Amino acid sequence: MITSIVAEVSVMETDTGENIERVKTFIEGLDERLGGGIKKGHVILLAGTPGTMKSSIALNILYNNSYLKGSKVLYISIEESRESLMMAMKNLGMTDVDSSKI
Repeated sequence: MITSIVAEVSVMETDTGENIERVKTFIEGLDERLGGGIKKGHVILLAGTPGTMKSSIALNILYNNSYLKGSKVLYISIEESRESLMMAMKNLGMTDVDSSKI
């Protein structure tokens, strides 16, 4: 599924000559399609029908930036409880998360 999502992303400003800091997604192929990642400081909306892995993609990006790079991250949901979020992260293999910080 991630591969099909990456295939649909068009290349965005890959060689403008600007030195723009980007946040890596750590999703194979997606960073390259985005010209190195998501532009730092931009707000991104992941939209789609239920069950299309929107939350999983967002959690993956945040987890990898927090765990691999030590970045501070923020996840806001008006639908998911803390317990539901922890279960989703556990199901994605994110078992080393400090639950007191969620």
